[in-house]
Amino acid sequence: NSETPSKGRKRQRKAESEAVESAGEETPSKKTAAKSAKSPKGAKSPKAAAATDPSKDSSPKKATPKKTPEEKVQLPRSVTKRVEAPIPGRRFALLSWNVNGLRPTLAKKTSILEHLKETEKPDLICLQEHKLQEKDVSASEAKLLEIFQGYKAHWSFSTEKKGYAGLVVLTKVGGGGGGAGGKQKTMDSFFKPSKKATTTTEQPTDSEQEQPLEVTLDMGIEKHDGEGRLVTVEYKQFFVVFVYVPNSGDGLKRLDYRINEWNADFRTYLKGLQDKKPVIVAGDLNVAHLDRDIWNVTASHIDKSAGTTPQERESHGVMLEDVGLTDTFRHLHADADHCYTYWSVRARNRPWNRGLRLDYCLASNSLINGAGSDDKAQAHVHDSFILDDAIGDLGDHCPVGCVLSL
Repeated sequence: NSETPSKGRKRQRKAESEAVESAGEETPSKKTAAKSAKSPKGAKSPKAAAATDPSKDSSPKKATPKKTPEEKVQLPRSVTKRVEAPIPGRRFALLSWNVNGLRPTLAKKTSILEHLKETEKPDLICLQEHKLQEKDVSASEAKLLEIFQGYKAHWSFSTEKKGYAGLVVLTKVGGGGGGAGGKQKTMDSFFKPSKKATTTTEQPTDSEQEQPLEVTLDMGIEKHDGEGRLVTVEYKQFFVVFVYVPNSGDGLKRLDYRINEWNADFRTYLKGLQDKKPVIVAGDLNVAHLDRDIWNVTASHIDKSAGTTPQERESHGVMLEDVGLTDTFRHLHADADHCYTYWSVRARNRPWNRGLRLDYCLASNSLINGAGSDDKAQAHVHDSFILDDAIGDLGDHCPVGCVLSL
């Protein structure tokens, strides 16, 4: 009775297994055997190595959480109270506003102009960067004078480039003084010796004091006068100079021109006027002078951006010192924070009050030092203000102004 071949093989494998178990050894699987063959003697498994060496942790790493966008918070503007108006009849108010295009302003913002006229009652107002050519001005002037009835318009145009710069100054008209809004003349006549005044004991009336004597365009320097950037209005007690200072441009291409040519000649021009009578300078000066005038002054790009370069800020300080001018708003509100006149439309910064203070009313020191004086004949700055609430979200600049007590 012989066994079949298959039964013989099963009995042989069972005998081998029993022999191994009797020797106290485990039967290795093929997988375990393969690992043992590859691993050197005494080597630790990956899990064991990780347990003793944290640097070799093989467990899955936690995903780094994504940074959440910075939450925007509106910068709190300091309250800058208006000074109570001086005695009626002895008040002189002026406004300046960079409208960035007069046509759209007259199409969409006439209510703002009407509000400014009714609430501020300016004797003098300048709208900057009207961007019109002389041939196109008649329709805009008609609309403008519908709002500002009782005023006369004086225009300065850019002849160098179309759709660029330009100022229009509106002066109150009335009896006495220089007549209907003053005469327009060339720069040379400003610096010619004046005729000797006749002696009189008659004092000018308040109405006469508020009438312009002359209106003059530009500085009288050819290389500067083609862009329509400056209008000077002469009154009995002072000059008012409205100015739209050149921007240094993208990549600061015009920085050298602005600092070493335009600013230098402008200082000389102002000193020439100051030799005759006090000066008020108002407009978009395209510079944020103090750290308080820049919402993000510590940002890395500030020193390389037009209007906030160290060169422009320093040059503005030199003008104040050299000519003898005072920043009227800072004089009255030295510690005010986040009081800006410009907000980037591209960056949508207006709702968050992330801005720059680029627009100013400057005045001769003598007009500041006279404040509070008992000498009623001496004009002095009475109030200075930023009308950022007047325009809402319309436009990138807001109006600024000041009031003199005559």
